[in-house]
This record gives sequence, structure tokens and C-alpha cells, in this order.
Amino acid sequence: MCIRDSINAEYGETTPPTMCDQDCALKAITVAGTIYSAQTIVAPSTYLAQDEILATEETLGLTRSIGGGIASLTSVAYMASQSESQELKTAALCSGAAGFVAWTANNVHRAVTRGSTQSYLDTAVTSLLLGLCVAGLYSKK
Repeated sequence: MCIRDSINAEYGETTPPTMCDQDCALKAITVAGTIYSAQTIVAPSTYLAQDEILATEETLGLTRSIGGGIASLTSVAYMASQSESQELKTAALCSGAAGFVAWTANNVHRAVTRGSTQSYLDTAVTSLLLGLCVAGLYSKK
């Protein structure tokens, strides 16, 4: 029981429903991650063009590799969303949060130093995904 729940119980109040519980967060991460990984794996040249980076065999390969990492986080979120295990859901959201903190920090740095369309988009998306992880962890459904 969290502090909010004990205070509410003491005063006979009910806690309002959260906007996004663990299942909601995991499903949203799965959808966003699927789209994001598909873009970097299937259409890496588009991703690179939006970041104003020349598409070479090296940069295309690196972008596809990044897509593999995104697919990894996405698959963990998907598996946890299909599980009844609260421990698995919490572990997946904690793992996602750790990854999204590092990823967002890097994207903020890119946005400040490069200012490309993709760096701003990446910052927004990873910040949203981090927020979903935090919301899911906070809800403790």
C-alpha cells in the first residue's frame, strides 16, 4: 500500500482511477516500439534523412542495429503485457524506464547539438515512453 492509499483509507476516500496502469503502459510501449523499430530496420534511410545524416552502408547498418535494440525493449514490454505476473510487468517497466532515461538524455544532447527534425522527434517519443513507464510503475495495478 502506498502513502496515498493509506491516507485515503484513513479519511474514507477513494483513490481516483489512474489514466494509465501497467497494462496500458506496456501495450502503448509495444505499439510505439513496433513502429519505431520498423522505421529503423525497414526504412533506415528515412530515419537518417530526418536526422540530416548521410545514408552510407555504415550508417544504415548502425541504424538497423539500433532498431534491434528497440525491438528488444518492445518484445519485453509485449511479453509482460500478456502475462499475469505483476513482477514481470514491474521488471519490464523498470527496464524500459532505465533504457528510456539514457535514450532520452542522449536525444536531448542530439537536439541541442544538432537540432535536426529526427533529434526533436526522438526526444519527444522517448520522453513519452519514459512517462508511460513511470505512470505504469506509479499505478501499481
